[in-house]
Amino acid sequence: MKPRFFMDASAIFSMITSKTGGARELLRLAILDQITLITSVYAFIEVKRAIGRHDPSLTHFVDQLQAQSFWRIVNHDPNEIPNAKQAVTDPDDAPIIAATKLAKVDGLISFDRKHLHTKEVEAYINAPVITPGDALQLIRSSQ
Repeated sequence: MKPRFFMDASAIFSMITSKTGGARELLRLAILDQITLITSVYAFIEVKRAIGRHDPSLTHFVDQLQAQSFWRIVNHDPNEIPNAKQAVTDPDDAPIIAATKLAKVDGLISFDRKHLHTKEVEAYINAPVITPGDALQLIRSSQ
């Protein structure tokens, strides 16, 4: 079974803005159908906002990336948001972890060490919160 990872906005942002690095390698592996990448519409909305602030000339890449067929889109259940808010320090992250929990993944990929890389989030989603580099190490060690 292919590894399944939920990508938050920071990881997707990195896929677009960095030509090298772990997030870009995960993109390549998803295109080759070696891993399953999961995200939500909410994450793409966050990415589009962040890219617009960073470099508005790159906003079209968000739409192109979102349209790729390798993505599995899992949106949060609005009824789960109150529970998700109890696991995060920033309530804006609740839709991301609620969708991650619903997706039943091997890991949540995020660069947000301040808000998401916590024991509370990991317990809530029942999976580790990792960086793209960590995900690549997991993939390589299981091959």
